[in-house]
Amino acid sequence: MPWKSDQLQGLFRQRGVCKAQLTKMKSFIDSCDSKTQIYDIRVRFQALTDLLKKYDEIQNQIEIQDDTEKEIDDRLEFEDKYFSIKAKMDEYLSSRDNSEEILSERSVRSGTSNKPLLKLPAIKLPTFDGKYENWLSFSDTFKQINGGSMLRVVTSVVE
Repeated sequence: MPWKSDQLQGLFRQRGVCKAQLTKMKSFIDSCDSKTQIYDIRVRFQALTDLLKKYDEIQNQIEIQDDTEKEIDDRLEFEDKYFSIKAKMDEYLSSRDNSEEILSERSVRSGTSNKPLLKLPAIKLPTFDGKYENWLSFSDTFKQINGGSMLRVVTSVVE
């Protein structure tokens, strides 16, 4: 019988490690904000699934040896916490995916990209002073700016 008792104690310790990892996952997801990288959440989401499998294997071995109400309650408590964390992660991932999808869709529809906007310096528009000899210079400058050739150059440099 001591062998079973030692084995059971080892399983209790392994289960305790799983519970501690689940608590760390809960702390992580509770502290998430908009700055949290979505990749970090996805990796932990997969690790959470693996954690349930590991816990389930350990708990099954414990319940085979000690099938008491306390062990069944322990499983229910773990699973409740697990599904609560998983739901929060899933909700967070869905909302982040949807917001990125909406931004991407808007940029495609508007023909823009998610690049930061660049503020161009103000263009000083030429003024015509009314003198006949200055007309060609004014007209050429005005056509360059208004005709778009200067704007096309600036736009191509920005992109």
